[in-house]
Amino acid sequence: MHINGHLIGIEKTIKEIESKLCIGIKDVRIIGIWGMGGIGKTTLASAVFQRLSYFQFESYCFLWNVREEYLRRGPNYLRKKLLSELLSDESILRMDTPFVASPFIHDKLSRKKVLIVLDDVDSSIHLEALVEGYDHFAPGSRIIVTTRNMQVLIKKEADDIYKLAGLNETESLELFNLHAFGKSSPSKDYELLLNRATSYADGNPLALKVLGSFLHSKSTDERESALKKLKPLPTRTF
Repeated sequence: MHINGHLIGIEKTIKEIESKLCIGIKDVRIIGIWGMGGIGKTTLASAVFQRLSYFQFESYCFLWNVREEYLRRGPNYLRKKLLSELLSDESILRMDTPFVASPFIHDKLSRKKVLIVLDDVDSSIHLEALVEGYDHFAPGSRIIVTTRNMQVLIKKEADDIYKLAGLNETESLELFNLHAFGKSSPSKDYELLLNRATSYADGNPLALKVLGSFLHSKSTDERESALKKLKPLPTRTF
């Protein structure tokens, strides 16, 4: 995977996640990244995955959009995809019958230090289906789970949970400006518009990107008119 674009305010959070992962300690850990939709959980998990997977682990897998894929393809497909990538065996994914991990597969996994990211998990049932028997992985293995639902992590007894907050005011302005004006510091004439936009988005990166991109080709009057029509976002809750 490769993350394109300008990443703002992420370096600090990467280091905080790396600290919680406790790389080097010989146990198997599940770490949760929890926060509202659009707050940047997937981006953060992707950045950590890229930084660590190729050098710290013998095998790795990033399962995107678990919530949607579980509903669309079912748990059997996701289990096969996960194991096919961890074991570098595409024949597992091509199997037509329901897949059950054999003692032989458990033995192979017990010899591999793995990094797994399960993105957008919204049910403890989904999580259990994918990491049941996760203690079979070799010592030092790590599982990162991103979710909007903290109960998913509590029920699975995650070893640590990281609550991902929104961008601060400076970071919000920079991200919005890049999408609305193509530069990080526009004219001071737009100060009122900037304040309205960042106040509306309340630090949510996705809201800032969408709003900035929408206003990019508008005139000043059109931008101000559009912002006046915006209703405040719901209070951020988890």
